[in-house]
Amino acid sequence: MAIRENLTKWGGYDVVQWQVGDPLPDPQTSIARITTDWDSEASWVEQFREFLALPGAEQIRGLVVGMWGRRCRG
Repeated sequence: MAIRENLTKWGGYDVVQWQVGDPLPDPQTSIARITTDWDSEASWVEQFREFLALPGAEQIRGLVVGMWGRRCRG
């Protein structure tokens, strides 16, 4: 797998990219991926807080963590 490729399955579950404002993935079939990019509006921690605040977040069976830091712009 190349560095810019993302997993589509993990532990038998579909991996779904999650962003603030999205619904939670179906916990029976999917796990979420949370990432940031250099120009992301919210930090990874802010996104994770929003994710955990959603009703049903405790039912999610896994989480794929993508890039969580911001690169410096210069």
